[in-house]
Amino acid sequence: MVDTLNHAGIECPVDELVDAHGAGRRRITVHARRGGDGALRVGFAAANSHAIVAIEHCPILDPGLSGALDAARALADALQPASKPLDIQVTATGDGLDVDVRGSGPLPTAMIATLSRLAEQHRLARLTRHGELVLMRTPPTIAVAPRG
Repeated sequence: MVDTLNHAGIECPVDELVDAHGAGRRRITVHARRGGDGALRVGFAAANSHAIVAIEHCPILDPGLSGALDAARALADALQPASKPLDIQVTATGDGLDVDVRGSGPLPTAMIATLSRLAEQHRLARLTRHGELVLMRTPPTIAVAPRG
């Protein structure tokens, strides 16, 4: 890590790494856009850029986010993002994935039906667009444990 910082021209002291004692991130926002080559890219934004770095797997995700990237790709493929990227926020809940899609614009009835089928296929607890409900199989819940 120090070498990477130095390579970027950043000099700073770096202490030993500290284990965060968690199963990983339980919420992510991925972006989706078709490139000039027509290929759909779903992943994270590159540093200091609007470019999207497509990812197949992220090692720091909570196991509850298993399937999140596949679901995001399927939703993005259906919505066909072009010049403006979609933002797909996925939260791991005790009842499945809770997904909110932003940037799609108004959805025709046929698209809502398609998204509902995808939500069922990927067993999403809930799918919303800009916070508006598209489909809810079960209310998503998150257990909060007291600090010990």
